[in-house]
Amino acid sequence: MTSWKELLAVLVPLAALLLLGMRQLNSANPAFSLICAEHLRHVRNAAAQYEMEHDGGFPPVIANETGRRWKYWPEYIAAYMKDYRYFSCPANKRRGLGETLLKEDDLLPFMFALSNVSYGMNYFLGACVSNNDRYPYNVKRVADPAYLVYFGDAMTLELRPTSCWHQDYAPVHEGQLSNFVFVDGHVEGLGRAEIGLFAPVKDWRTDQKRWINWTAK
Repeated sequence: MTSWKELLAVLVPLAALLLLGMRQLNSANPAFSLICAEHLRHVRNAAAQYEMEHDGGFPPVIANETGRRWKYWPEYIAAYMKDYRYFSCPANKRRGLGETLLKEDDLLPFMFALSNVSYGMNYFLGACVSNNDRYPYNVKRVADPAYLVYFGDAMTLELRPTSCWHQDYAPVHEGQLSNFVFVDGHVEGLGRAEIGLFAPVKDWRTDQKRWINWTAK
């Protein structure tokens, strides 16, 4: 029969390896955040190309162009994206991509699929069915591009800073932060205390200028 000393001799090294693996996993999070930030910049750049070809107009958040299916914002800017990996954050476990995003294979290009998109677009920036014609939807009319959220980590394809926020919010980085890219192209990691929502939500402060902030003309 195995003695308790022999059992400890086996379990202690295993526990040490497990602890080391957990530390290495945690230490990977900052790297994932940096990769995510870079991906968001590429998303913003692709959207900028769409804007240039549409006289400053933002891509629609969601639209029913054919009457048969919904079309979401990634489908409008996919043509401007050099690598579809940029639509995804490696820290978003819901998408199940993880390390796949860090691998490149010229023979097997990363295919575009809405199911791989882990970012949402500011619901109030692009025209959609429920708020059509409420706002100018044009980058030329943004009053403070460095303060207005464009895209960010999300659990859905939309960032709806209203009662739907708990469905969309994705604090996938260390310190319970989400990465957001702003209209001016810079990226910030923001948490509950910093972001502010469009409409009052329990335990969240309100900051409408994060989401809509237009010039008079």
